[in-house]
Amino acid sequence: MLGIDDIFGYWETLAEMARDLAVPYQTVAKWSQRGRIPSEFWGKVIDRASRRGMPLTYEDLATANPPRQSASSAVSGPNC
Repeated sequence: MLGIDDIFGYWETLAEMARDLAVPYQTVAKWSQRGRIPSEFWGKVIDRASRRGMPLTYEDLATANPPRQSASSAVSGPNC
């Protein structure tokens, strides 16, 4: 099973990943900081990884990406 770091590791650097995906470096850097790739980019990530000879599926990305926290779940405690 792939982890999110494994997926980022398909590229030598975040800058290389950003160039390959045609997105700003800051976008990929934020993904890396958050430890997740937004689902709207999964198709592009899968395509570019495949072009590099690295197999990647939607299932891989779904498993590797933790669920996004909503504002309400970020508050601790049931009565907050």
